[in-house]
Amino acid sequence: MKKVLLVVSILFLLIISCKSKSVVVEKSIAKEINYIPYYLKVYEADSLFIVGDFERSYQILDSLFKIYEPINTDTYCEYGIYLGSAVMSDHYDNIEEKVRFGIRTFGNISANHKYSVAINTSVFKAAHLTKSDLKLLNNDYFNKLNHNLRNELLSMSKNDQDVRNENINNKNIEIVDEENAKKLQIIFQTFNYPSNKLIGTNNAFDDSDINSINLKILLLHQTENFKLKYLPLIFENLKRGNCDPEIYAAVYDRSMLENTNKQYYGTYVCPDGSLCLLLDTNKLDSVRKKIGLPHIKYQQWKVKNIQKD
Repeated sequence: MKKVLLVVSILFLLIISCKSKSVVVEKSIAKEINYIPYYLKVYEADSLFIVGDFERSYQILDSLFKIYEPINTDTYCEYGIYLGSAVMSDHYDNIEEKVRFGIRTFGNISANHKYSVAINTSVFKAAHLTKSDLKLLNNDYFNKLNHNLRNELLSMSKNDQDVRNENINNKNIEIVDEENAKKLQIIFQTFNYPSNKLIGTNNAFDDSDINSINLKILLLHQTENFKLKYLPLIFENLKRGNCDPEIYAAVYDRSMLENTNKQYYGTYVCPDGSLCLLLDTNKLDSVRKKIGLPHIKYQQWKVKNIQKD
């Protein structure tokens, strides 16, 4: 029993040490732009867009994009929300230029909301873009991507799921995970974190869930040593706008749960539907905010409101 407690204590210290390294990383790039405030403003604009307050949503994103280069995250598609809010609140200034930038930079301008189809039609109409224009802009986007890297990650994601769906043999799962670990290490050494600028967003492709890249799952299926080694790199890229905060939080929480049976950011739900044990329940939303995550109940609220008639 004492031996088990000792091992758990050592692993917990490693995690805390990793967190400390993250703080060092944070200080080392303090002079560079920090995207954590960006994420928080995106959630605010997203919530306003959902309830139909397009003017305020537009104003927040318009001000935000004067400070930060837009990311257009897979989950929130904030640039699509920006264009939709602009049209819905009669802000047509430079709309063609903004739409061209959106497609050329992100491949699409979807918004993932109940208003999406109608708003996208209005946006394209306001921008006076033809199908030929859209095709050329789309080509500009796809030509900038590293398709070899994207295809590699697609293959890794597919193998990760196939071996789990088709084979109960744990040994085969270990083999695939080890192969993916070697490939991920080479990718990190060569490209740093594979951001959407390199591999494209899943939203820009007509991929099904099975044929999309899921970096979070690939990372979660790696060994404890692998996670601890790359957590600082993931955190660094979170701050630089290259990595979704959810990925960092999930990898960190998985390490915590595996070694202490408690999580820090609240990214895991137990089989009974409740949050798995938390390291500090009272500070959950404040610690989430520090790395750019929304309120713990935000996604639940969002889904509920999007589904309203």
